[in-house]
Amino acid sequence: MKLQRFEVESYMTLHENNCRYNLADTVAKSLTLKELLAYDKKDSLEDLMNLSLDYGAIEGSHELKKGILSLYQSGDDEEIAICHGGVNANELVLMTLLSTNDHILSFLPTYQQLYSFLNL
Repeated sequence: MKLQRFEVESYMTLHENNCRYNLADTVAKSLTLKELLAYDKKDSLEDLMNLSLDYGAIEGSHELKKGILSLYQSGDDEEIAICHGGVNANELVLMTLLSTNDHILSFLPTYQQLYSFLNL
């Protein structure tokens, strides 16, 4: 399948790093390593040194889901959907909410999956 040029990404690539206020950014501010380690004082550095820098389990590891669940008063692993990035999260939302013959109105440029995914 040949997808059209992703215009919003092309525009952002040219301008997102040289503007005063970036109101179009799609990610939260990244943490420094120091900020990350400040969240958990016990053996954080040792855990980090032993961390494998790969994709990990696509569905999310038990440890990841356990960490997410620790932020809530109730819940279990089956209630957590792990997404590798915003595109996958948007796809899950589209697949969950849309049915045959539904329609979406979308502005262009926008995230490519909001118009390319729906034409399949």
